[in-house]
Amino acid sequence: ETLLDHPAVAEAIAFAVPHPTLGEDVAAAVVLQRDDGGRTGPGELRRFAGRHLASHKLPRRLVIVEAIPRGPTGKLQRRGLADALGLTGTRVTTRVARRSPLEAALGGLWAETLELERVEPDDDFFVLGGDSLAALELTAQVRELFGVELPAELLAEEATTLAGMARLVASEQARPAHRAGGATPHAVDRRRRAPLRPPDAPFAPSLAERWHGDLRLIVDEDAAALGILLAFSDRSGGVSLAPYDAANLSLQGGDRPDAVLENRRRVAAAAGFDLAALSISRPVFGAELLEVGRRQRGVVGAGDGLVARSSGPVLGLLYADCTPLVLAGRGGVVLVHAARVGVLRGVVERAAAAVGPVWAVWIGPSVRGCCDTVEPGVTDDFEARGLPVVDRTHVDVPHAVTSALRGVGVERVAVWPDCTSCDDRYFSRRRTSTTGRQGAFVAIRRDATRAEHLRSLAAAGRAAVSHRVLRRAGRSGR
Repeated sequence: ETLLDHPAVAEAIAFAVPHPTLGEDVAAAVVLQRDDGGRTGPGELRRFAGRHLASHKLPRRLVIVEAIPRGPTGKLQRRGLADALGLTGTRVTTRVARRSPLEAALGGLWAETLELERVEPDDDFFVLGGDSLAALELTAQVRELFGVELPAELLAEEATTLAGMARLVASEQARPAHRAGGATPHAVDRRRRAPLRPPDAPFAPSLAERWHGDLRLIVDEDAAALGILLAFSDRSGGVSLAPYDAANLSLQGGDRPDAVLENRRRVAAAAGFDLAALSISRPVFGAELLEVGRRQRGVVGAGDGLVARSSGPVLGLLYADCTPLVLAGRGGVVLVHAARVGVLRGVVERAAAAVGPVWAVWIGPSVRGCCDTVEPGVTDDFEARGLPVVDRTHVDVPHAVTSALRGVGVERVAVWPDCTSCDDRYFSRRRTSTTGRQGAFVAIRRDATRAEHLRSLAAAGRAAVSHRVLRRAGRSGR
């Protein structure tokens, strides 16, 4: 059991619970260590599990109990556990009275989205039958009615209950920027598609740091010539406390969700993209690419690359050490989580085929050959693929990526030289096991218009990408 690896957990067991649409779903019961004193809650345990399990294996309901039933031989008993914990049968609808008009209004949205007559404060969204598509619908309604942006992924972290969502919405509404009123920053006009425009001359990608107050971004300001927005963030300019200081962008660790959301707002405002349009994936250290549709938001699936063909979505990658790779070409833009395994499996070549012909490539801060220690067998695998290594126990993934790109005829690559492990301006899991995540972001700008590109879009790069290489995000059977 993955939960047993958490230091606060004494016992844990996963078991099946009824689900209104799936038939069955996964739940977990946990007994905490005696000295925990109630410090560890379900949210922390769910986030911990999320760092080690695929999303479809995460327990949708996690309960903390005094003891787990055992059989005559002392073995933990799964059979009947859902009944014993009250997770089956008719829901009790008189548990707690709603505490505020906001909670009542949100309860109405939940009931409408999930097609229920009534929702109680401690009801769990996923236990009631919610899924990722319903989460996207619900967060869109919250944004429209309350003017509050709650990433859909937050429903799997801190806002799984109605009461939890009400607390987060109230917290967002209390922010001074929200009380000032007005339109949501960086509102997106989704009425027209805007594909990339080809450069009038060979484009030379470059990267430079730009400061926005105490927040630093690494950008290519000339990328506007291609009709795209591009930015890499680091630790600076955020509000998170140690060990997530300061601009942690990930909800998957133990950081406070309100701090993470504020950090995301600051980075989005500095980079000039619409936070409400952010789309991210759950990296699986492979080579699969997901194509993001114009209306998809939040966590769109499990994969190591996101492709956008038009304006609308903002592609995002939250990472600590792996190599963030951005390619722009006639077929759109692709943002890749280029881990060692993915590079060996051809994720670089697949990304180039997905948007080719490629006009420019950018590689952001990542762990470099000085700190990326591997087993000798890994360097053997790199050499077998014709990729460079540093020595028998070190590889430099950005260098290997540029080599793979040259192999498919791509020469215009800008590489940021910093090593995330050496340089404490970045989050790094190699430097410390408990840390945050910086981000890489790319989007096709709304003003990136080119009529002739519309005519060539269907032919550009489409035939080079097989169904096995590229699939639509959100249609993987999750």
